[in-house]
Amino acid sequence: VLLHQRQRVTLHASAVAIGDGAVAFAGEKGMGKSTTATAFMKEGYPVLTDDVLAIDTSTASPQVTPGGRHFKLWPDAAAATLDSDAENLSALYPGYPKKGYSAPDGPTASFPLQCIYLLGYDDNTTKGLPRADVPSPTNAYMHVTLSSYALRFLKKKGIGQWYFESVAEIVKSVPVRILAREYNTEKIKDTIEFVEKDI
Repeated sequence: VLLHQRQRVTLHASAVAIGDGAVAFAGEKGMGKSTTATAFMKEGYPVLTDDVLAIDTSTASPQVTPGGRHFKLWPDAAAATLDSDAENLSALYPGYPKKGYSAPDGPTASFPLQCIYLLGYDDNTTKGLPRADVPSPTNAYMHVTLSSYALRFLKKKGIGQWYFESVAEIVKSVPVRILAREYNTEKIKDTIEFVEKDI
């Protein structure tokens, strides 16, 4: 809510720094946002934020503001991405299976947003995965809007015209891709390699 009051578009997403830009991973619950960001971190890419992605559109190009870096991971995702570190993680809450992991301190300066990947799975085939589909501008706008915390918590009445204009600016200036993957945490490195080439 505070970020929204500062006119930041806030998405349910994670982001890492690749080169001089930020790459975001958005999606519904269970799509692997934290898992993907953790896997990139283990490959040496700095984590910018997990779970809450704040985007500033008041500059020449949309900028990602670094945020919280505390991951919430399912045990299989922690084991696949953190290797031996996963054994030492504690549960977020007593009786709750997800594990907590705090990433090392990362960048404090903003990064230009260079791509938004909307995470999904393809249950029909494993051939040609991962793959990045390009949505129409209208679909990209809808996907980004539906990934918004503002829409979830503030509903229509809490969102002003500036918000819709900001989302439109993001979609106009930043590539949006639907990233289809195999539902298998052991294949996470395939996703990393694909994104590295795609970027």
